[in-house]
Amino acid sequence: MTVPASWTALPIIPAAPGWWGGNTHVYVERTGEGEVVHRLARAHRARVMPFDASADLVGALASAGLGPELVSSEPGHLVTRCLEPGAIVLNHTRIREHGLIGRVLGMHRAVAALDVAVPVLDPVAEVERLLGVLTDLGTTLPYGGDEAARLVLDSRDALTATEAAVPSLGDAAATNLLLLPDGSLQAVGGTLACAVDPAYTAGALLAEYAPYLGSPEELFMDVWGGWDAAAYRRARLFGLVDDVRWAAISRIAAVLADNPGFVASHTGNLRVKHAVATMHDPELESWRVAA
Repeated sequence: MTVPASWTALPIIPAAPGWWGGNTHVYVERTGEGEVVHRLARAHRARVMPFDASADLVGALASAGLGPELVSSEPGHLVTRCLEPGAIVLNHTRIREHGLIGRVLGMHRAVAALDVAVPVLDPVAEVERLLGVLTDLGTTLPYGGDEAARLVLDSRDALTATEAAVPSLGDAAATNLLLLPDGSLQAVGGTLACAVDPAYTAGALLAEYAPYLGSPEELFMDVWGGWDAAAYRRARLFGLVDDVRWAAISRIAAVLADNPGFVASHTGNLRVKHAVATMHDPELESWRVAA
């Protein structure tokens, strides 16, 4: 679509290991009823997710008071009410400075508890599909990623779903959350909304925040609501799956980049480095065998 001149583009905000506005072009428009935010799908969006459930999840977030009001939606175009001035995008430093890690994890638990029907995503099957997209595009994962991808696919049996799928943002990055001036949090993600095994959400959060904002064990217990050794092992493996998934998404986005200012490769490189570090964890084989 042609973007009206009255819309103001918001820049991508790099905040490793994710990006804000990386899957959508983000614009602000002034209307007679206040400012609204337009999110238009980027060129790579259809390649990095097999379905689009963003409007359903964003609407559910709004109804639960966890996100901005959904004004309208159509395929590839979401319009939400603009949050109050002074809201800031979270990153690891801000989470640490404001002591927010418990509330951040609580937000993801609240998303999982939403009463909304969104399609189920099998994370391992999704990694396999994304690897096929990379092949079709004539590219590969960043260096070191192929070995991690093989390990993920070889771990399929250990990651067979044992819990009912729950709603998820599909992305654990800190940049999906805003801190409002009154101290509350709002979720502004949902571009990759899906339902997943709750152990995948836990693993994605561990990949995002451990050990920077807490030990894997501490963060897992906060997400899970207590200690469950089997679920913990599966979550650690799912963290590796999430690393490979985002490395692939980042590479696809880089190949299909729709403006020269969009540098997606940084995210993928970081996620591969994290995956390689996980592969050298001395407990890795015990996760795979016992999960």
